[in-house]
Amino acid sequence: MNIQFFGVESQKKVTESFVVVVGLGGVGSHAASMLLRSGVGRLLLVDFDQMDINMQLMIC
Repeated sequence: MNIQFFGVESQKKVTESFVVVVGLGGVGSHAASMLLRSGVGRLLLVDFDQMDINMQLMIC
């Protein structure tokens, strides 16, 4: 928790907050990680990319 940085009341607001991250690419994945580490109470992750299992075979 970041009580020393935010203070008790502000940390309570962070803990009770709900955040939506749309896009989990280079920035979104790191933003989601930092939000969780800062103590956000609820986090919804949305990403519409489709993974192709055969893609790794094409790169090799």
